[in-house]
Order: sequence, then C-alpha cells, then structure tokens
Amino acid sequence: MASATAEEIPALITQVGKTPADIQWDAVSAENWIEYDKPVSWTDTNGAAQTCVAKRVMWWVGPQAALVRTQLVGQLGLNAAGFWTIGGDDPAMWPLLRTYATQLAPAATAVAIIVTPRVTFNTSSPVAVSVTSQGAPVSGVDATLQFQAGGKGAWVPAATAPLAADGSANFAPTFTAAGKWRVFVPAGVARGEQASDPVPVEVASLVKANAKKRTVKAKSKIAVRVVSLPAQAGQRIVVQVQRGASWLRVAKGVTNQSGVALLPFIGPMTKGSYVYRATADSMGTFSFGVSEPFSVQVK
Repeated sequence: MASATAEEIPALITQVGKTPADIQWDAVSAENWIEYDKPVSWTDTNGAAQTCVAKRVMWWVGPQAALVRTQLVGQLGLNAAGFWTIGGDDPAMWPLLRTYATQLAPAATAVAIIVTPRVTFNTSSPVAVSVTSQGAPVSGVDATLQFQAGGKGAWVPAATAPLAADGSANFAPTFTAAGKWRVFVPAGVARGEQASDPVPVEVASLVKANAKKRTVKAKSKIAVRVVSLPAQAGQRIVVQVQRGASWLRVAKGVTNQSGVALLPFIGPMTKGSYVYRATADSMGTFSFGVSEPFSVQVK
C-alpha cells in the first residue's frame, strides 16, 4: 500500500474490510495500527498462476496519536506543536486538540466594575460588576469584592456575591478608608480566573455641622459645632456663608482629638435667613469634606 494522508485512512480501513472497532493502539509508539488480509496473485517462473493471502499491517498517526504528540507541549514546556499534513488531516483530531489547548490556555474572563470614585467616610456606595467570557455572560460562580488599603499591600476580601444569569453582581460596601477596589472571579470549566482592573476610591471626611442656636439677633454671636469623622486632631475646619453662587469664610479653627471644633463668629447685621456650611481640609488619607448646608435666622 502506498502512503496515505490521515484524512484518507478511514476510507482505506473500509476498503480492506475493516471497521473502526478493529483499530488497535500501540502505547509504546503512540500510534494506531490494524491488521488485514490482502489476496496476492502472481505468475511463477514456470508460468503458473499462484495466489495466497498476505497478512498486512497498517500503521498511522490518528486523532488519538496526534493528541498524545500535542500533549508534549504541556509536558515539556514547549511553545507549540506543528503538523506537516495540514489539509490532509483527519477532522476528528481537531476537537481533541482544541479541548487540550483550552486546558493549556483557558478562555479569558473579562471583569468590569463601576465604582464611585469619591465617597464620604462611613457611607455605603454601590459597586457593580459585569463578567463575560468570549462575549457570553459568566454565571453560577461567586464574585469576590476585594480591597487594598492605601492602594498598597495585600488584597483583602470584603464581600462575595453570586453572578446572575446576565453575568452581573452588585455590592454595597461601607467605605472607611481610601484605597483600591477590584472584583475577583475564579476559574471555571475552560475559563481562566480574572480580577478586574483596580479602581482607586477617594474617601472624604464626613462633616456634620449645625449652629447651637438656629435663631439669633443681628450682630450677635453665632457658634457652630462641627464634627469631622474619622476623628483627627488638628484638622482644619472652615465655616462658610453662602452669597449667591459663592461661599465666603466666616470662621476657622481645628478639631480636637474627638474630631470636634466649636467655631464662634459675629452674625450678620441685617435680618434674614442665612445659609452656612462647614468644610474639613484633607488630612492623612482622607480628602476634603463638606457638610450639608444649614440655615440660621437673624431677627
């Protein structure tokens, strides 16, 4: 028998009266083989016709043999495998090779998150995640929200949530420190693990302010009590009054160890309702914070 391509082998097996069930596997050479009978006719030197049945053995590299050779990539740390007979290959080998290739290099997982870049201390804010692989949603696994304090060091699990059928999950962490956030998704069948790109989140001081008296006389003292959290002694506090679209400073001071500052100032000369607020300067890892506006009635 002349040489044949792997693509032609199934037809040759049928021609010699054999079926796929007759195919043998040699573990040493990692090749397939089959034995078949071949009638042989010839004329001897006396001119007499002769016949016999010859035992023939056909060896070839079938789909399983192709897989075994390709597995050397993983076993030996090779970069790739190549075949000389592309175009004459047995199509049955490709599903085997694709499955193995997926095990070596699983499909990528894409993890995207949406986080508010600036939040207020000790408040919750939504973190939304969307997970896909090869364009399809990933579901049925738990996504883990992770936090890295100060944007350095180890990632600490903060919460877990199952991915819905559309590949989404939602978290609502309470922000108590500045740092980076990400969502980690473990590997699945034929899919690699992946973490989203880290997103830095700035945490502003939580500022609460109010006048000790909400109604005062004109040109009298107004005392504003300000609390800035987390408590940091020496944090600069400013009280402002609203003038149109602008805010003008009327008093300043610093917090004590409890994060409290009491700022007195002389109120307006003119009767009316005035709107104030307090601000806390950035300090340590906490950024500039602003209180809710509050009003004082001058009579």
